[in-house]
Amino acid sequence: MPENRKSIIESLKKDDLILKNENGKYSITNLGAILFAKKLDEFNSLKRKAIRVIQYKDNSKIETIKEIIKELSGNKGYTVGFEGLINYINNTLPSNEIIKDALNENKISIYDESVGTRARTYVPRWSK
Repeated sequence: MPENRKSIIESLKKDDLILKNENGKYSITNLGAILFAKKLDEFNSLKRKAIRVIQYKDNSKIETIKEIIKELSGNKGYTVGFEGLINYINNTLPSNEIIKDALNENKISIYDESVGTRARTYVPRWSK
């Protein structure tokens, strides 16, 4: 991450996230807005580009259980709303419960956040 304002602006220009206008001011590009906007609704061309999560009943994609669009991230840009998106998905995924005693219970998600993939469950051959 650049340390001073000038370096940050140059980095944003290089990545096509902002453009310098003739009057010396800067405008955000659609890419910059869709990544960093706090409210996508403020950009006419991006209003319908909000993050969308669809939960289907099974693998056929015929029946929808739940579809979340605006409520999920508050209609934020992809980068700004990413943490909320991941939290929502983790809370939606099934989890395995391990009961240690009658009072304490731990839930282990079948999704491994550190790898970004579902955790594999080991089933020994002799248990089949």
